[in-house]
Amino acid sequence: MNLQDIHLIYNYNYWATGKILEASNKVTEKQFLAPASFPFGGLRGTLVHILDAEFGWRGLFENKSFNADLKPDDFATVKSVEERVA
Repeated sequence: MNLQDIHLIYNYNYWATGKILEASNKVTEKQFLAPASFPFGGLRGTLVHILDAEFGWRGLFENKSFNADLKPDDFATVKSVEERVA
């Protein structure tokens, strides 16, 4: 893998994250917070899991420590997830 491939993967990830957040903004607050039987507990849990994983990998690469531990309860809205992504 070369630097150009890594840039391509990162750019795709940012594009995909934007599309996911764009779609997520179309749900109601009730739908966003609704529990589900998915492994991460619905839309909010899934979005926070994705964000937590990104922060974790970044920490591993920058500080050699994978210690991101974001909690879904800290994110009451899709907007709060978006603000953390930015």
